Amino acid sequence: MLVRRSGLGRAGNGLELAVPRFIIMGSEPVPKLETAVLDVVGTDAHGLEGLSLPWRTRLRQADLVAAPQRLLVGLRCWLQETCDPADGSGYAALGLAPNAGSSPELIPTDRPDELMAHLRAALAEGKQVVVLASGDPLWFGIGRLLLQAFPAGQLRFHPAPT
Repeated sequence: MLVRRSGLGRAGNGLELAVPRFIIMGSEPVPKLETAVLDVVGTDAHGLEGLSLPWRTRLRQADLVAAPQRLLVGLRCWLQETCDPADGSGYAALGLAPNAGSSPELIPTDRPDELMAHLRAALAEGKQVVVLASGDPLWFGIGRLLLQAFPAGQLRFHPAPT
């Protein structure tokens, strides 16, 4: 099931409200990458292993991936092929072939001020950006900060099922 909500909505008093786009992932493929749109992807308790193969592929296609420090170690491992395949970690465990192209730039989300400036610059350059978050980014997550820093039309939220 894919649910989309986007654009401007009308409040009961006739005022127009900016509404961010929400996408709830089901069995449908991940939407094609767009420029100047920031995808915010929630992860469940399994972290990267909990992401579907299309989302893992999307991470490889991005120019910039921002994530909490705890997820960056795993990201570096399978994106840059520094994992030990013998221990079951890395790209093979995540169902990905070794990365033939370049890996995306990885930055931590743990310092929001630095993060917002970096994301703003990347979007201005037309880069494809993905932010990984824990759970639902709009439920006590990074989503509120992103909505304060960017126009709603530049954000696409993909919460993890809970």
